[in-house]
Formats: sequence, C-alpha cells, structure tokens
Amino acid sequence: MGELLASHGFIVASISANGINAWDNSVFDLGMLARAELIQQHLQRWDTWSSSSSAPFGSLFVGRVDLDNIGTMGHSRGGEGVVRHFELNRSQGSPYGVRAVLPLAPTDFNRTVANRVALGVMLPYCDGDVSDLQGVHFYDDARYNVAGDDSFKHTFLMMGANHNFYNTVWTPGLFQAGATDDWPFSDPHCGPSAASRLSAAEQRGAASAYITGFFRRYLTEETEYMPLLTTGAPEPLSAMGAEVHVSYHAPDQSNMRRDVNRMISSTNLTTNTLGGSVTRSGLSPYRVCGGPSPQPQHCLSGSTSRQPHTTPSFRSSMRGLSQLELGWSNTSARWTNQLPSGQRNVSGFAYLQFRAGVDFTDSRNPTGSAQDFSVRLTDGFGVSRTARVGNYANPLFDPPGTSGAVPKLFLNTVRIPMSAFSGINRSDVRSIEFRFDRRSTGGIMVTDLAFSNVAPQQLTACCNTSAISEREIYLLGNTRWSVSGNSVSYCATGTVQPTAPGGNCYVSYDAVENEWEFLTNDATCLFQCIWRPTACPSVTPETFTREYTLIETTGTSSEQLTFDDSAFSICATAGVIPLTTGGYCYVNNDGDDDTWELIARGASCNFSCIPQSSVCGTQTSREILLSGTGSLDLNDSSYPYCGTGGQVPKSNGTGYCQNNHDGDDDIWELAGRGADFCNYFCLRD
Repeated sequence: MGELLASHGFIVASISANGINAWDNSVFDLGMLARAELIQQHLQRWDTWSSSSSAPFGSLFVGRVDLDNIGTMGHSRGGEGVVRHFELNRSQGSPYGVRAVLPLAPTDFNRTVANRVALGVMLPYCDGDVSDLQGVHFYDDARYNVAGDDSFKHTFLMMGANHNFYNTVWTPGLFQAGATDDWPFSDPHCGPSAASRLSAAEQRGAASAYITGFFRRYLTEETEYMPLLTTGAPEPLSAMGAEVHVSYHAPDQSNMRRDVNRMISSTNLTTNTLGGSVTRSGLSPYRVCGGPSPQPQHCLSGSTSRQPHTTPSFRSSMRGLSQLELGWSNTSARWTNQLPSGQRNVSGFAYLQFRAGVDFTDSRNPTGSAQDFSVRLTDGFGVSRTARVGNYANPLFDPPGTSGAVPKLFLNTVRIPMSAFSGINRSDVRSIEFRFDRRSTGGIMVTDLAFSNVAPQQLTACCNTSAISEREIYLLGNTRWSVSGNSVSYCATGTVQPTAPGGNCYVSYDAVENEWEFLTNDATCLFQCIWRPTACPSVTPETFTREYTLIETTGTSSEQLTFDDSAFSICATAGVIPLTTGGYCYVNNDGDDDTWELIARGASCNFSCIPQSSVCGTQTSREILLSGTGSLDLNDSSYPYCGTGGQVPKSNGTGYCQNNHDGDDDIWELAGRGADFCNYFCLRD
C-alpha cells in the first residue's frame, strides 16, 4: 500500500510500533496515547528534515514536504491509534495539518471522537479478530457531535474480507511467522472455502481502490472520486469484484446537509429534527433502540458482536447508535415525515438519503434476497412522485452468514437522486413518505434521514441539452465496428433491415475496453449514438448507461424486467437476435404504474437504459406508438434524441420500424415500415 500511494505522488512513511505492541495491554488505554505520541514524534522529525539539512537525508527533503496536508492510516489497533493521534495533534494546537484519517479494521476501545477531519472507516464483514466491527463507532459518534462540523465522513463495509489479509505480513504464504486466516468458523459466506470470501490479493486490491481514492479526494482535492466514496458509482475494476457498501455523511453546512430526522430519541417518533410531525401506519414494532438511556442498549437480542453499532467498548460505557426499529406485515404500511414551514425548499440539494439495515432476526424478511420499499415526496400542490429504493443501491441485502459474529445488523446509506422525483415542486416539498409496498412483510432499522449534497462538484453544464449531439453510424452486411467510450455516452439500434433470413444488428458497451461495439449479421443497420458533451466530463459510459439482457427461447412466453421509471430517462432495444420465428424484443413505459417494462419473446434481447441524471432533473422522455404505416416528424430543438424502443414485425418477418435524424431540416422522422406496431422513445428537453 505504501508503494502504491507513493506512485500517486504521496510521501509515505510506515511506522514501526512493535515496542508498543509488546506492552499496550499493560496500560489502561491499551497503548493508544503511546501510538499517538509515536506518530507525532515522526512528524516532528519530518519537520526537521523538511526545514534544514540534517542526517540521515541531508537536503533531500528540504522544502519538499507539505506538513499542512497529511493523511494517516492505521490497521487494527493502529486504526484507533490514528484517531487518537488526530486528537493529540489538535490538543497541541494542530502543529501539523492532518486532513484525512482512515482507520482500517480498527479497534475502538476508548471511544475517541474525531471531528473536523475527513474520516473513512474500512470494515471487513468477515473480521475474525475485531469481529464486532466496533470501529463503526468512529463514524456513528462523530455525526452530530460538533455543530458546524465541515468534514466528510464515510464507511466502507467490505463483504467477504477478513482482518489479516489487508496486511501482507499477516497473510499465509507471504510471511512465515504469525500469518493466519483469522476467520475461525466454517461459514457459507465467511468460511475460508466460501465462494464469497475474497482472496488475499482481492482484499488488498479492493482496499487499495478505496484507500487511494479517499486520500486523493481529501489530500489532493480530486473531486472526481466523490461518487466512489458516496455510493454514487459502481466499484472500479481495480476493486477486483469486491462487494463494498458505502455510507456517507455530508458536512454540517446549510448548503450540504439538511437533517430531517436524526432518530436521536423517542421524541423523533412523533416529531422530527426539523420540527415536523411524524406519523406511521401499519408498523410494528415502532420504537427507538441502541442509543442513550432510556432506550434499550441493543436493538436485537443475542450476540453483541452481530450488532456493530451498539457493541460495547472495552474502556468506555458510551452507548451506541440510536435507530428506528420498524416492521410491517402488509403493503399498506407507511412512515411519513412532514417538512414544516421554512424547511420545504430543498431545490438546492441533489440527494435524499438515509441509513438502513435489515433485521436478520425478523422472520418477515425474505431469505436470500434484498428488502425493498418506495419513497414518495409530495409538494404543496399535492403532486407526488415515488422512487423505488432498490433501484439506487443494495444496502438492504439479506445479511449473509450463520456462524460466530455473522450475520450482522449494519446500516448502510441509501442515496436517491432528487431527479428521481422529477415533476414535483422542489421548492415546496411537504412530506417524505416511506411506503412499504415492494415486499409484503419485513423488518428494518432506519436512521439519519436527510437531504444532502456532495459538493464541490460542478455539473450544471450537463443540463444544457444543446450540448448533446447525435450521430448516426451505418453498417452493411457482416461488419464489426467500434467507437471509443470516451466519445460516446449512449448508442442504440435505430433501424434494422435484414438482407437474409435471421439477419440482425447488435450494439453493446465493453467496459473493459471502454468502447462501444457494433455488429451486423446479414443486415443493413443504422445505429444512433449520443456523443458525450465535452462540457460534461462527468457523463461517462460507466455511469450514464445500464445494459440488460433477456433470453426467451420458446416463443410461447415472455421474459420481463420491470424498473421504476423514476430511475431512467429512457430505455431502448440495443440489440435483437430472434431465436424463434416471429421473436421480438419490446420496451414499454407504463404510465399506469410508472415503470419501464423490458420484454423478450422468443428472442435474445439487449436493452440499454439511460439513468435519470442526478443534476439534470428536467430531462424527461416521451413514448410514441405508430402502426405499420404511420409516421411522425419531431423538431430536434425539442427532442435531442429518439430511439426505437420496440417493434413487432408482421408474421412474414418483413416489417420493421425506422427512425432517422434528417440533418437537412433538423427533424426526427419516425415511421412504421410494415410492422404490426413501432414503439419509439424520445428524450424531451
């Protein structure tokens, strides 16, 4: 890790604490002050080496070390040590500028709380040493500890990771003495032979991705890493396929976070943090737990190692995280927070977020699959929009494991972009309603309901639809073609005219090669692409499109996927390969239940969907249906893009649908060419 960080331009020092390791159990704080003093002593030496020529480096580092821009990281007891050092440095007047602190699989024996510093806590789900993941207290305790705290906070829960494999010296096969897999049980998720367990290389690779991103964000101000650190982006390839769940707490500033319900005490069951009323219907239980007395100290009975947020600390009697425990037994259950006058204008926020975790002891939760529900916002005109939680993250996974310290109750952040509620008056939002309508029964824990931002990202240029340009690519016969993903945001098949039986056209995005790939098979194909606006560098293929594949081989039934349309601006058929006579692929935007329906019938279908933009909430879509002889022209000043969503050819297979952008008069020309019907989707300005 030191070599990797150095390759990114950091000066890295690894500190030997073996002397402290030999004696730390003999002192009350278990050696944490000693670790803090050891770090401070090293910084004092670096202060000397950077200011004057001295042994052992001479003038090598003079004037070259920025001691006002320091990040610290510690593993295990070292994780608690770096938090204690931050407080020691602060108590001495902050002679050194510690800007970022990352405890890795840390202990938290003493419950030291660090505020006004970027904090990232990495927690391995299968930790067999600090098996209760008590280090999550660093995040939980700091959230509301200091008013006006301007720092960012994160947790990274790494599934399938143990305690030791982050460290090469503690990994079997890499060092001879004391190296071991610390997970002691045979377990379907955490056991050494479990398919979900990360190898040592995978675990270090995943850690490297997030640790490097964390320090580059907070020491070099590279804000492009914020999506990685705030659940806004999928894991990078360098994370080697690890499943990592991220929590994010924005700074306590009026333009960064507005807390709706902190769930601190039982008063928040009826009155939220903003002073608005809180109501519920059909919920049982409905109580706060885990926080200060008189709350129950733990939310669940049984092992405290399975409840990281409330597990006790060795040298502190401090209680844990206050949470709302709720459950439901039918889909009519509701939890509603009203926004009082003066707090209803949320137009300056990009996200609605909260933390949630599944109660694995509640038999009403589905086994082996994620929980899900909806969130509805309603404005002063009575207009409501609903977003499905499962479309934006998977924090409500069924906690895996059956042995020892697993499964675990862990609350991860759900962040829903405000663009998902397009159509409401965001300057006058009256209520936030959790609607438990996606699973018939369930039980979860909830806390930290808030509106938030991830500034200082500046993405407003992406809302300018005039920056969106459309290109057409024609290919004939049997051809392969590719276009760099750095240039293109989205591509779909516009027209297919088979020149032989079974001819087809296909387009897909290859994330490994970062390119759009086109394939024609005995067909004349028109592909239509949205060129990535140069003014919007954040709009990339990795974040701008989602692809789905359905295969239905019998031709007698249909395979179908359904998505809440608040998640996507547009969905279209990207590739169609009929497997039976008359097979087809179809996309429908069902206005009755606000869903996109992707359907394959007797065909192999590839669909591409553009997610709703987290910034450009005004971008919407229009669905147009035409019969086999119908046609329609649309001015491109109103529609930056149109694509063929679905087509049902005549029984003889000759029918097709066509959409063309006529550059001569700047119009979209939509037409049916002998098909039973044609389904078009257009992005509307």
